[in-house]
Amino acid sequence: MAAAPEAFLPEPPRPRNGLRAAGGGGGKRRSSCGAKQPAWKRRRRAASECGPVLPSEFLLGGNIFDPLNLNSLLDEEVSRALNARTPQSSPLPQRGRDPVEILVPRDITDPLSLNAPGEALRLASPAKSARRRHRHRGQQRGGASANAGSGQEPARPAEPSAASTAPPCPAALPAPGRHRKRRRTCSKSEGPRPPPPAAAAAAGEKPKPPGKAAQRPRHQVRKFQYGNYCKYYGYRNPDVEDARLRVLRPEWFAGKEVLDVGCNVGHLTLSIAKRWAPAKVVGLDIDGRLIRSARQNIRHYLSEGLGADGDAAGRARKGFPAALLASRGPIAAPQLPPDGPGAADFPHNVVFVTGNYVPEREEAVGAQRPEFDVVLLLSLTKWVQLNWGDEGLKRLFRRAFRHLRPGGILLLEPQPWESYRKRKGLTETTYRNYQRIRLRPEQFPAYLTSPEVGFERCELLGTPQHSSKGFQRPIYLFHKGRGDAP
Repeated sequence: MAAAPEAFLPEPPRPRNGLRAAGGGGGKRRSSCGAKQPAWKRRRRAASECGPVLPSEFLLGGNIFDPLNLNSLLDEEVSRALNARTPQSSPLPQRGRDPVEILVPRDITDPLSLNAPGEALRLASPAKSARRRHRHRGQQRGGASANAGSGQEPARPAEPSAASTAPPCPAALPAPGRHRKRRRTCSKSEGPRPPPPAAAAAAGEKPKPPGKAAQRPRHQVRKFQYGNYCKYYGYRNPDVEDARLRVLRPEWFAGKEVLDVGCNVGHLTLSIAKRWAPAKVVGLDIDGRLIRSARQNIRHYLSEGLGADGDAAGRARKGFPAALLASRGPIAAPQLPPDGPGAADFPHNVVFVTGNYVPEREEAVGAQRPEFDVVLLLSLTKWVQLNWGDEGLKRLFRRAFRHLRPGGILLLEPQPWESYRKRKGLTETTYRNYQRIRLRPEQFPAYLTSPEVGFERCELLGTPQHSSKGFQRPIYLFHKGRGDAP
């Protein structure tokens, strides 16, 4: 009977996490590692059981129910008193950041200056200077301070040689500063790292000499072989009117059909089409990218007409803010060509075409029919001679003569012979043609009035003045007889 009570005794508590209870009767949990953990790793049950701490300090006079103090806006007197001066603590400044600038617009009804005139447009926010991040600033400071203390100049890093290919010893590196250096991994631009010489030799590859590092392929500079400069008018007429327009006369173009060979991005072509109301203007260039830019420039010349009215009625009529033109480019787009008397107005009287005007064979010259009253060959002859030689230039002159109607005119602006030498080495073709040129620019008037071409007379219009001597080129006018057949 004495053994029965022992069967009903409660079992001792089972150990948790595979640990035995100390002394058999204690339920205290011990760590598996045996050593006592530091204080910052211990659990603080008191901190986890307490509730969240509500904020007690608010800026701008707020409280727990209205942290931003928005209710003050309901009362005008309170709002005027609080907002009379912006507090220094709004918004909360952060350490190491630029101060926040608050801009006050000139016109309270137009805070973004959208309706301001074009000349007075300014950015809504000041231009913020980009802060460059120096990755090794800490090392430079550490090395500079060590050298300053010793009175020695900082030693320059030695160039790697064939004998020393091992990585530098960590003890020789400069002491890091307060900025931590990030570990730099292999970027996509650098490409994969080359294998070690032992692995390359085992793979059967020839190791490269250590002195010659793999160089990045340099960006090839575009060669404008045909004079198709994308920024030609940018450095010829920077923010000024083209001086060649002062030599030309409006009566030569009014109601006439004009062909501009080598129009580039079409600034001169569009000026003629807009000012002097020709019936049709065709701009031709060998570079398709320049032709696309010329077609886009039509919108710029249309936008100039919209922005001409400076009064309020003009701004209301165009319906666009002035800031849109400055930030998004031209706002006008060509309309569909109308039927009737308005079909010859700008911009419906101008078109741009991509093509090569130099005939490849003499048969193409004989097949040309008269289509235009005016042909422009401005700053073109040098590039024709360098790429197609004297024969190509002669075919060009004969085609231009046959392309003119009886009584038509040819406007020619040749480049001086001294400028040929600067561009002769663009390609092998240009260098070879330069050595074979016999027809010089000063001989063009005599050749064009000869029976081989057929112009009736020649007239020197003048030499437009320019700040650069290279652009001071004479302009000739050649007349085709009214009885001359094509």
